[in-house]
Amino acid sequence: MKTIPTKIILFGLLFFGISCTPKLTTSIFFSENRPKALLKTFIENKSEVETIHEGKGNNLPSFKSDLKGENLYYIDHRAIFKYNLKNKDKELVITYYNSKPNKDPYDFVLDEKNDLIYVTYGYSGKSQIGTYRMNGDSIEVLVQLPNNIGNLVLDNKNEKLYWFANDEVTKCSKLMSLDLLNPTQPKVILGCEEKIWKAHHATLDEKRNQLYWAQNDTGVVNDRIRKVNLTTRKITDFVWNTISTVNSKDTQISYPLSIAFDSKTRFIYWSDVNKHWIAKKKNSGGEIIPVHILENGYPAAIEIISIKAN
Repeated sequence: MKTIPTKIILFGLLFFGISCTPKLTTSIFFSENRPKALLKTFIENKSEVETIHEGKGNNLPSFKSDLKGENLYYIDHRAIFKYNLKNKDKELVITYYNSKPNKDPYDFVLDEKNDLIYVTYGYSGKSQIGTYRMNGDSIEVLVQLPNNIGNLVLDNKNEKLYWFANDEVTKCSKLMSLDLLNPTQPKVILGCEEKIWKAHHATLDEKRNQLYWAQNDTGVVNDRIRKVNLTTRKITDFVWNTISTVNSKDTQISYPLSIAFDSKTRFIYWSDVNKHWIAKKKNSGGEIIPVHILENGYPAAIEIISIKAN
């Protein structure tokens, strides 16, 4: 009996492995702020943009998907809703309509492992982080701070919350963390000495323990996306402009607002107000790739869902 050469066997195994690798379908969700904010979605490189929700106001500040990519949770007019992406129906999860004093939620994260939702909201000039069950039942207030809390980032692996606290007096942005196993006092990870200004949305690459954030500073030359290694606390720029690109009006980034990390494709996505687009870049580096350009308006909050294609 003839034996099959080893090279042919290896080539066959390689080809079979590549051909059997499941393809991913990446759905992008974004809000377009108008007199009535719109929540829109499209499949990257495949479909037209579809409007799935019209907001009650001019802003839809935050929306997050569950782990399976089956439901999208979003904030609209002092309430959090769950939208089923298959059946296209929604249900009310948490409401602040009758809260005293008035509470305005502006971000949240889903902790499905522990059946929890963490919500940031403002009231009477202060900010709080509250915890709820996934069914909407209130549990407790974790943190109360005198300054504005930015969007929340959940570190499932290390069971921590991260956010930027924007100080109204110094105008600096401090990166804060809270140990969810012992939630007594938030810690300052990056203070005002790091000269971080106007940090907004952030996202986490748990595998590399790196946190990325969008920063729009005092002028286009300072607009950038930055990242910090949470172990070493070393800060580096991920996307930025130079004097030459600003002068030539060929800016790479101009007023980044929201940011999201796709752990499956390893891309960082962000919305850019002045360039009217959603763009992406591999977390290991490379070129900036425009994903979607808006003819009217600008993209605000974004969320990415990558699932195996059928």
